[in-house]
Amino acid sequence: FGHMGLLVGGGRRGAGAGPQQECPQQAGGAVEHGLKPSKEGWLWAVGGLHFIHGWSFWTDCFGLDHTPSRTAAPSVIVGKGEGVAGACSPQISSCPSGARGGNSGVNFSLPLFAALTLLAATAQAGIEFESTRVTVPAKLEDEMVEFFFKFKITGENPVRITKMDVSCGCLEASLPKSEFLSGETGAVKIVMKIGSIEGESYKATTITTNDPAHESIQLDAIVQVPRLYEVTPTMATWQLNDPPTAKTLRLKILGKDPINILKYISSRENMNAELKEIEAGRTYDLILTPKTTELPELGIVTLETDCKIPKYTKRQVFFTIVRPKSPPKPAAHP
Repeated sequence: FGHMGLLVGGGRRGAGAGPQQECPQQAGGAVEHGLKPSKEGWLWAVGGLHFIHGWSFWTDCFGLDHTPSRTAAPSVIVGKGEGVAGACSPQISSCPSGARGGNSGVNFSLPLFAALTLLAATAQAGIEFESTRVTVPAKLEDEMVEFFFKFKITGENPVRITKMDVSCGCLEASLPKSEFLSGETGAVKIVMKIGSIEGESYKATTITTNDPAHESIQLDAIVQVPRLYEVTPTMATWQLNDPPTAKTLRLKILGKDPINILKYISSRENMNAELKEIEAGRTYDLILTPKTTELPELGIVTLETDCKIPKYTKRQVFFTIVRPKSPPKPAAHP
């Protein structure tokens, strides 16, 4: 919030034609020109925006005429003073020559108070990110990647980042500090462990702040990890009691360097595996044949290679024997 201090107090007897109504007022002497030390000490105004310590601003050109009105909105006294809310509707009159006596502050009506509050609300904490979505390319040999979401504090008040949540255990989010002052810049640092991830991977980090306009901000990243192997189809599948016929999966090497398959092992005795070289170091056919399909089964064939990148020295290919899907039940008739 912006920095404002408003002194408010009592009023004076109204003047004008017709019956008069006496408004609550504070005892005191005449108004003096310029700055005068205040006896009130600390004063907070407009929702605790800013404080005035030891000084109050008095002027001879800011007074109130009170005219009785049964339909007027009740007035609100803001700040310290002897004045109270009443049925008088304050109206600011033109400033005559000379100081106005008997005024110890300003009595604001509800509409004016609301307008000032709205004006003050425009000066808030504020955080703006250069972008909340980034695309991060990775290399085949990368074990991890790091990227940043840059931001700037655009409001007048500091912004505090209270929490950061990540969508995956492979992500780690960090900040050099939790609170940033007006005009400061910073960046949320994200480190992602790639592991066995391949292709495009979508990851999200959600931060929580004390900025009312941006209490929760989601930061999205598309991490592009090159594929070294391509297996088609991705899995060999049989249904229960299918004929135990052979199925072929083709493995292609997508990297620039050739890779040779040195060894292959099936995790299930029921599945026989055979490897055929189609193009040396580039294309292979893996032929899988079950001995029986009478029982459900899930297994892996592990291929050991001479790839120079440690995390790609082994490649796993999956197979399964599944129960057939039950046909949908017919809808019940009433």
